[in-house]
Amino acid sequence: TMISLNLDLSVSNIGPTRKAVCFGKARYKTGGRFGPRVQRDHQLVVILQGSAVIDREDPIGKKVPTIKLQHGEMTVLEPGYTEHFRFDERHETIHTWLSFAPSALESGMASKLNALPAVVSASTR
Repeated sequence: TMISLNLDLSVSNIGPTRKAVCFGKARYKTGGRFGPRVQRDHQLVVILQGSAVIDREDPIGKKVPTIKLQHGEMTVLEPGYTEHFRFDERHETIHTWLSFAPSALESGMASKLNALPAVVSASTR
């Protein structure tokens, strides 16, 4: 199943040092960990190499289903959730991400993002 997102995002400032939209690439050593951290934005995470397990709690502290990502898969993380990342125990993990503030989304887009499956195959194109 192909899922296509048409995101019309603003790259405007939302604060003195924070942009509404930003992206990056991260590299974690074998068995690396990251977190806990509270997600401020919507964030697309795509695994380029290795794998990741993301344990999460909702904004009131209730555990929600764990997200398991393999190479070539992606997820959308939601604002307000506390996240704990565990990376591949056998290989280095590399992922890319696109983060966008809720204010950067058109009306109704947040609910569409939140309705996506937890894990989606990312396009290789």
